[in-house]
Amino acid sequence: MKQFAAILTAVIVGATFSYGFLKLDRPESADAGDTLAQEEIARLQTELKAAQAKAGRVETIVMPTASPLPPDPETKPTVDITPHITALKQLDPKEERVRRRAIYHLEAIAAAGSEALPAITRFFEEQVDLDFNPPEPPRKEPATDEERRREEWRRRFRGRIPGLPSLNRTFPATLRLGLIETTTNIGEERAEKTLLNVLETTAHGVEVAYLEAALEKLAPGKHVNRILAVAREILSNPPEFSEQASALDRRAQGYLYALLIKHRDLNFVDQAKTLLITPEGALDSFALSYLRQVLGGDAMPILLATYKDPRITDPVDKNILRDSALRFIGSNDEADQIFMETVKDGLAKMKEGDTFDMKKYEHIGQPLGALMRDVNDQPIEVIVNRRKLLGDVRKQSGDLLLSFGLNMMDKELGKVQKRREEAALEPSAP
Repeated sequence: MKQFAAILTAVIVGATFSYGFLKLDRPESADAGDTLAQEEIARLQTELKAAQAKAGRVETIVMPTASPLPPDPETKPTVDITPHITALKQLDPKEERVRRRAIYHLEAIAAAGSEALPAITRFFEEQVDLDFNPPEPPRKEPATDEERRREEWRRRFRGRIPGLPSLNRTFPATLRLGLIETTTNIGEERAEKTLLNVLETTAHGVEVAYLEAALEKLAPGKHVNRILAVAREILSNPPEFSEQASALDRRAQGYLYALLIKHRDLNFVDQAKTLLITPEGALDSFALSYLRQVLGGDAMPILLATYKDPRITDPVDKNILRDSALRFIGSNDEADQIFMETVKDGLAKMKEGDTFDMKKYEHIGQPLGALMRDVNDQPIEVIVNRRKLLGDVRKQSGDLLLSFGLNMMDKELGKVQKRREEAALEPSAP
């Protein structure tokens, strides 16, 4: 480009001087001068074209364009998640890839963001669901004494309060639970309102538990009172489930009581007392666990009254009540009384068995095991009282193997007591 500019300048300067020279040295004949001027102009034009070709100049014409307009903030792309929800409804839990497909569709819905919330709300309003887990096979009736014995132990622990579900599970148990988690992941105030709408309409205990985790994530502490009110309402008027109900629905009571225990809710205590014994005369283990855990030692009068209630005749229910009461031995006189009565009954049954039958010690296992329960968390006074109870048991039996076991237990309790006493004497850190 610089080369072309230099050539062009030289041509123009040369043309100017040549024209000036021709004008000054103009012949007397005008025709002759005009002819020479035209010839010079033609020569100069030829030289200019040659200079342009030599420089390789290419002229580019640039057409002006309008600047792009900024996007309209009111205009947003529309995302239709209906195909994803339809696909989720059509999944078959028996298919091998059902989990991958479900996760794909749920993640696609979450990626749509708040635009997916209206469709999610419509799905919740339909009150339909899909259980991703295949139904459990029917439990066979025990045929032998050993099977019956195992079934009894299963019954004993079946009524324990389950742990609350969390939102970070790899795969949801049902489609509604999956969409509750998806809504939580979307976040924003609209998602919070969607979850609250579900809370007001659901009758499923597990969904209330999931909603508690979801709403606590989005707005910690904001909706606890409403969540607990819904839990108490469902417990007071539980829905009826068919025999084909899922395992989650069968554990619904446990999840609701777990919520009350988590938040130390005492507003359901009076109602739980009335639910402790069912109309069929069975013990409601969930209500029992709730009362024991929220009231602590103050639950002992309730436990004792229920233990002596003539409606409770099932040996398993009696064992469950004893187990609850024995958690307070060493700190409650009524619990100590139940402990000694249980020990007395167990020792009497031991004498009825064969001398060399090791199963006879099972009759004494429950109360003695309770002496060591949570021993590292007990104050020194409780440990001292438990050692006294252990000494009273030792006086009531001459069984050598039992005496050896009692001595070992007392030795362990003594070690714990000594550690606690030494720790109490150590100066506290400044």
